[in-house]
Amino acid sequence: MTEEKSRILYVDDEVINLRNFKALFRRRYQIFTVTSGQEALELLKNEHIDVLVTDQMMPSMTGLELLKIVNKQYPDMLLMILTGYSEMSVIKEAINECGIYCYLNKPWEKELLERTFERALEHQKLIREREKLIVLLNKHNEELELRVNERTVEVESQKEEIQFQHKELLQKQEEITRQRDQLVTQNHLLADAKELIDKKNDQLRVYNQDLELQVARRTQQLTNSNLRLLNHTDKLEQFAFLAAHNFRGPVATLLGLIQLFEVGATSTLEDYQNIFGKIKEVALNLDTVIRDLSSIIHQEDVGNGVKFEEVKITELLGEIENALNAQLSERGAKVIKNFEVEEAVISEKDALEHIL
Repeated sequence: MTEEKSRILYVDDEVINLRNFKALFRRRYQIFTVTSGQEALELLKNEHIDVLVTDQMMPSMTGLELLKIVNKQYPDMLLMILTGYSEMSVIKEAINECGIYCYLNKPWEKELLERTFERALEHQKLIREREKLIVLLNKHNEELELRVNERTVEVESQKEEIQFQHKELLQKQEEITRQRDQLVTQNHLLADAKELIDKKNDQLRVYNQDLELQVARRTQQLTNSNLRLLNHTDKLEQFAFLAAHNFRGPVATLLGLIQLFEVGATSTLEDYQNIFGKIKEVALNLDTVIRDLSSIIHQEDVGNGVKFEEVKITELLGEIENALNAQLSERGAKVIKNFEVEEAVISEKDALEHIL
């Protein structure tokens, strides 16, 4: 069974741009194109769209106006806008009011768009999987609560039956007592009847004790199930926080390098090569982060535990400085290192990297 293609809508009043866009991406994605914001709104009524990309400068309805409407009607859709260098106010408004995933400058580049779509769709996939897990967890909680209620009703019914039987026994005891006062000659029969009643009482006590043990055992099982569900929920929250925390640094670095590339009109070829080299380093670091997160998930699933190994601190810190090079350069920051320990230590490498 082939995987369904992601659906992308491109809005631009220039037909040649629409044709180029569709020709470049139609093999990998299911592409929809329209020439105005109004046509886009009409199409969205009948088609499910994962990503909407719109040009800003269009007649009758600008890209920003379209994004404001779509953001209210389809809050789960990923939004992107194409702007010129002089439209920073539009970009700020799109981020603050429409919650766009990112913005791109015109003319757009195929490789940049491909990487942006990949990251955006992966981001959307993670969000949708998290929502499915939450729905599944809620469903399990509801089923568990239903089972508890059913068991509670069953236990109450059994208690009522026991009470009814006990009441019958008491009535029989009263009847026997009255008969004993009236029929003194039947003492032996009354003694046998009393012995039978005592046996019934013993059986009732044994049954009550067994029932209490069953209730206690079931209560413990339900408690353990709740603890497992709470632990699973806590792991999901920790993973979501870890993913957001670890993606923020490389993505910010990548955006900063792209901005350096965009504003560097007078830069030399060597400058551009250096910038692209840094972008490649950040991309590799981001790939490492994704692999680390996948490894963490796998360890949580199979219960491998913590893995300790020899870690060279200076090398590890050098990798982190390279990943944050754009932010350090932009702010004029300087990292001062003074290690008074051994060159290598025994630790969990991923945890130590996150700390640094």
